[in-house]
Amino acid sequence: MEESKSPYPPEDEVKVEVVNEDLMDFPTAIMEVIKGNKITREDWPAEDYCFLKDSFLSIFTKNEIHTWIVSAGDMEAKDWVITN
Repeated sequence: MEESKSPYPPEDEVKVEVVNEDLMDFPTAIMEVIKGNKITREDWPAEDYCFLKDSFLSIFTKNEIHTWIVSAGDMEAKDWVITN
């Protein structure tokens, strides 16, 4: 099997550690992103998180980085946490 040339670690090696157990609403979570922190939801898979990349809201999911299109569910959620 050919070795992967992906700059991302294999999916089974990606683990998101919650840094702050305090749950936040969406506006508070976005303020944390603006400060440079990564955020995730308790409802999301363990390896998914959001952050700023080149001034765009981005999401790391399924081992890829995408521009984050925020859903109504995300905006209404109150289970946001800071991660690293």
